Amino acid sequence: MAERHRPFALIRALLQIMAFGNILAIVAQVVQLDGPATRRFEVLPSALLATQPSTELRIQAISVSIQDPGVYQTVLDLLAGPLPLDLATLPMIWYALRLLDRITATQPFTEATATALRRLGLVVLIVGAASEIVRNVAVYLLEATVVPAGARMFVFDYTLSVWWLMLGLVLFAFAQIIRYGRSLRAELDEVI
Repeated sequence: MAERHRPFALIRALLQIMAFGNILAIVAQVVQLDGPATRRFEVLPSALLATQPSTELRIQAISVSIQDPGVYQTVLDLLAGPLPLDLATLPMIWYALRLLDRITATQPFTEATATALRRLGLVVLIVGAASEIVRNVAVYLLEATVVPAGARMFVFDYTLSVWWLMLGLVLFAFAQIIRYGRSLRAELDEVI
């Protein structure tokens, strides 16, 4: 019996390490141990009061940064960085740990496991998408605090991450595999 739980114990330990690392990362970001997450963004040259450059030189964007942010800008700065992702992974890890505990207490190939995997996939999809939306809205609002509306170049962040989409779909696929395996097993039991 202990042999059967060994792979789950390793996965459980890795998930706990990930949760601890995420908590440390969240604290470090809030305290800003490594400095501001962002405060640098691109603006159109028309935002500057300088004269237009020569026709031979085309400036498409200028990088600006906020030197002395207020509280609102600091909060937006935190939300524009990796903080939403770190906060989003905590409920995913918590739900995965609960699922592992349930699997080790019973059999892994049950209808309850398939349902729990589908729920975990849904949590990953919802929370992952929410973290990306929060991050991009925070970048937009942070930029709006210092750059006039006509000079903003907001486009969704080019580092838009969709890791959560793939992970959520993989979890849905595993749930479907378990559900299909259960139905095959039920048919086999009827034949025998």
